[in-house]
Amino acid sequence: MKLIKGSTLRRYLEKILSLYRLLPKSQVRWNERKLLPQRLDIFLRVCEAVSYAHHKKVIHRDLKPENIMLDQSGNIYLIDFGAALFT
Repeated sequence: MKLIKGSTLRRYLEKILSLYRLLPKSQVRWNERKLLPQRLDIFLRVCEAVSYAHHKKVIHRDLKPENIMLDQSGNIYLIDFGAALFT
């Protein structure tokens, strides 16, 4: 299994939320607009990974932010296929 140096999507989202709590509302709205394309890109890549797994007849069945890893290069990995259904 490959060692992934990075963090989970949960940690990424918690980091953003903790930063937002320190900012005034006007800056939060500005940052939301700035970060939205990045978060949409992450979402689309997760969808592509799930689609690939489904194409290979694998259903993850435990998809949550803790099971999505973001590495330091920005790559997305689905992890923990322990509850997966192989059809």
